[in-house]
Amino acid sequence: MTAFVERNDICAIERGFADDTAKYLYGLWRAENGGMPASAALKELSPYLVIFEDLCIPGDSPEILFNGANTLLSDHYPELTEGQMDSPKSVLHNSYRNLVSAGYQDAISGEPVFETVGTGDLLGDGKPSLIYERLLLRFKKRRAGDYIVGYSIKRSETWLPPTRDLKDQLRNSRQTSGHRQSLPEDHPSGFHGHALA
Repeated sequence: MTAFVERNDICAIERGFADDTAKYLYGLWRAENGGMPASAALKELSPYLVIFEDLCIPGDSPEILFNGANTLLSDHYPELTEGQMDSPKSVLHNSYRNLVSAGYQDAISGEPVFETVGTGDLLGDGKPSLIYERLLLRFKKRRAGDYIVGYSIKRSETWLPPTRDLKDQLRNSRQTSGHRQSLPEDHPSGFHGHALA
């Protein structure tokens, strides 16, 4: 099964092609001009959100700061809810993190990102192939720094037989919207790691 990322028109959220939570979150971001709203505005949504640092190297995803109990990430990686991991994003394979990295880079630059992700077999053995839509928004903190807030909508889930080797997985993944997928050999040093948002 082929992995992919396709960028969607952000206006599709307002036209009803996402769910009410995505529409509310995007509307909140717009109303606050990207500023962090009062905590009460996001409190009800927190079980459905993943919050990331506002920086990451190209070809990787940012570190996960918070993972709500009702996210796709929690569904498929329940060990994250224990909060004992130094680097929560390390539960995911490099190849998957590389596939979804361009969306984080665009969100960090301030662009609202709404895209469809197909994981193929990049989540690894014992994990399903997912197709989901994700909304990534950079919220500016009142003081220094920002957060990337992610919300995902599962569209399909297919359980797979054991996977092939990593080179086959990378060969069978693609990205669209002008974002070239970088491979580990593009980063001879400093390419480390293993986010579903």
